[in-house]
Amino acid sequence: MNMPDARTCLEHLQSQKLQKLQDLPKDKRGIYALADHQGNIRYIGKTASPAESFHKRINQRHTTGSENYSHKFSSYYNVGRIWCGRKSGAANADETLARKVRQAMIRRHCRAAYIAIDDHHAGLAALEAEIIRLAPPEMRHWNNIGSQLAIQTEPEDLVDQAIRELGLGSQAIPALDRQAALFARQTRSGFDRRLPMPEMASLNPLGSIFPIPDEDYRFVALDVETANNSRGSICQIGIACVRQDNSIHTASILVNPLDQFHPYNVKLHGISPDMVADAPTFPQIMAHMQTVLQRHIVVQHSSFDRQAIEAASLKHGVAVRKITWIDSVAVAKRAWPELKHAGGYGLSNLSSFLGIAFSHHDAGHDARAAAEVVLMAERKTGHVTEE
Repeated sequence: MNMPDARTCLEHLQSQKLQKLQDLPKDKRGIYALADHQGNIRYIGKTASPAESFHKRINQRHTTGSENYSHKFSSYYNVGRIWCGRKSGAANADETLARKVRQAMIRRHCRAAYIAIDDHHAGLAALEAEIIRLAPPEMRHWNNIGSQLAIQTEPEDLVDQAIRELGLGSQAIPALDRQAALFARQTRSGFDRRLPMPEMASLNPLGSIFPIPDEDYRFVALDVETANNSRGSICQIGIACVRQDNSIHTASILVNPLDQFHPYNVKLHGISPDMVADAPTFPQIMAHMQTVLQRHIVVQHSSFDRQAIEAASLKHGVAVRKITWIDSVAVAKRAWPELKHAGGYGLSNLSSFLGIAFSHHDAGHDARAAAEVVLMAERKTGHVTEE
């Protein structure tokens, strides 16, 4: 069958009555739109395969999926009492409860629209892309891979309603309050990737995909994740820009590595092929990011990130200009020699020792943690990084 017209599809998504998530069809697939608890469409997507229905895609992926930003409802409502740390695989009892309440709230108040298309083939991706292109910005807010999704304040009334409807006992209150306290601590640190980024600056023609304000920083920290054991298979880049007052601007972006994903790597960082299918490639990103790297000292934690940038540049034919690298492992060894026989200088052990909260193997979080390590080492030793 021929694919329907993109503009007609968009108009249909805008005009049709939004459906409850549990009422979505289990035998149809095609194009869909997700609406928040206020009935505003925020995302346009497609089912991934002929075997995946609207009901499965939206209820299992977007609603009960992890807090990864490809799971739109889970990511957007990851806030306050229903907050959970991203990729916390072995969830504790508090997190399990928080997710249960969040999912109940989403199913009760969020909605979806859909256009059933029987012929599920390659043309569906092109149709999806054209609908997204035509849609007004507010309808595709969650489509921006680099977008920081989380709602700013917890919808307290809706959460309270979900707690009542689930029939949770009094023991649930302190557990959810503990999650709210953890969320508040993340927010105060400015570390949580779900917080909105500052206004986009003219330096970055990639726009909101990779927001790096055009400033003179003290230094920047960089981290990458890879799709497989090849250092050139970069699938995520994170950058933490340390301002003159030592505040930190963090940004991250998914990268299409144009390479295969190994299951071990997917399990490690949670990034899968479908998440990067529409992401920019390494050459596209480096065309704009390289200026930032050239102008500043670049912190890496061990030599892996420098080697990955060099390998990806060679792989894609990108000419790399001179970058001044420093290793935060060496910085940490000077500041805390006692850790040599107390867990070592891996980023996870250092962060635990220094009280840095982060989600390991997320490039944005790892870059931020490396920058924090350097700043704390400066305070400990009195040595200034730029010297």
